[in-house]
Amino acid sequence: KRILHFSVNACLLPICLLHGAAVTTVEGVGNTKNRIHPVQERIAKANGSQCGFCTPGMVMSMYTLLRNNPEPTMEDIMEALGGNLCRCTGYRPILDGYKTFCVAENCCQDKRNGECCLKEEMSGQDCENGPELFNKDDLLPLDPTQELIFPPELIMMAETQEQKSLAFRGERMTWISPVSLEELVQLKSSFPKAPLVIGNTNIGPEIKFKAILHPVLISPTRVSELYRVTQTTEGISTG
Repeated sequence: KRILHFSVNACLLPICLLHGAAVTTVEGVGNTKNRIHPVQERIAKANGSQCGFCTPGMVMSMYTLLRNNPEPTMEDIMEALGGNLCRCTGYRPILDGYKTFCVAENCCQDKRNGECCLKEEMSGQDCENGPELFNKDDLLPLDPTQELIFPPELIMMAETQEQKSLAFRGERMTWISPVSLEELVQLKSSFPKAPLVIGNTNIGPEIKFKAILHPVLISPTRVSELYRVTQTTEGISTG
């Protein structure tokens, strides 16, 4: 059994989806009052935070990657940050700071004819031997043993409690989360106008900005039949 970490958009994730999950915010990762985290320190020292708007998302995406894989490759980092947008830095300072977490660094991912993409700009030097904005020896070390632990109560709850449908009722809305495909079909039959909420990129903004009211919301994220992937000699089937 393994605990998996995910980075999410706080503005889109419904709180009802967090049942049984532990939440860590960017302030919980580290702060100036107690101790900043190496992920926060390295993006700052590499000048990867300019206007600062994208910095919390970059920090959380990288923090999540390191919790799942403390020794990532450059390919892992590029993929982890692929959904984060930055309009100030051009991404290079962010990658310069975060590639220090790699066991084997790859300078730029864009070598032409075997040479670094910055060789001409840096008068013959490549970015592995060129000037640096920070000293790697001065950076805080990454120590996975010092990270926040997953609450044992939630582990026990996941292991001992029977999987059953959940319903959260408010003054104007009811959130229902079934655990079987049969139950999902029954709910959709009982509430035909109730939308299915998965990514919440449509329903969430409708509720917040257009004041559209949905008395019942159905979340199929716990229906395992919808996420099952089966590999056979004839191919791969999903659902």
